[in-house]
Amino acid sequence: MGCTVLDGITGTLNLSKANPATAEVKAEGEQITQGINSPSSIKLEPLRYGVSDKWSKELLAQENPAVHAALLADMYAACDRKITEDVFKKSKEEAREIATTFDEAGFNKLMAEVELSGSFAMSRSLFFKGKDVKYDEGSGRRLLELTKQNGIGNTWEEIQTFYSSLFKDTAKDTRMVYGAWSEMWIGLWSGLEILINPFTYQKEGQIEITVNRLANMGIRNNAAFVKSGHIEG
Repeated sequence: MGCTVLDGITGTLNLSKANPATAEVKAEGEQITQGINSPSSIKLEPLRYGVSDKWSKELLAQENPAVHAALLADMYAACDRKITEDVFKKSKEEAREIATTFDEAGFNKLMAEVELSGSFAMSRSLFFKGKDVKYDEGSGRRLLELTKQNGIGNTWEEIQTFYSSLFKDTAKDTRMVYGAWSEMWIGLWSGLEILINPFTYQKEGQIEITVNRLANMGIRNNAAFVKSGHIEG
């Protein structure tokens, strides 16, 4: 999605909040007073994203090494999927709400609120709702259109639109987000941790495997994200 990822973080991540970058013009000898960064910052402590499963020793002994690698890859993906889910949740929580309609005018209204180049993000159900809306009867173009890559679509003007089952809606919170995703910063502490425990369940002949990833995220520039109101239907 174009988020800014900081890998190998140690300690607490202090993320300074940003204001619009505007310089000023001064005559010779005059003091420059304009700044672009607020002195405030947000502190991101690592959160543990983990998944754990148990396999029988017989099953692990019979499987091909490639299958073992695939099992671990699934566990890695589970951690990353939860992080992605929280990225969308964070964007909805902190984005400014703009009253909009779910049509061309509504999409344009959201884009007009953000100066940086951005993309839309929404649930799968909301995306396919937009796919059913005809933007132009003559050409058959739709408000939202599929691309060859599942999970990434376009608006009728080819503005990139991310959609996923991870971007969850509730009955009273069906919203789309428009934002400059590079202003969503994701911190990753150390690497993936793989813990193999052959002892706790040894009487049952099972081995427990746990994968952990330490991560957290924050929006550096709140002006970079807006969201629609609740979309009915």
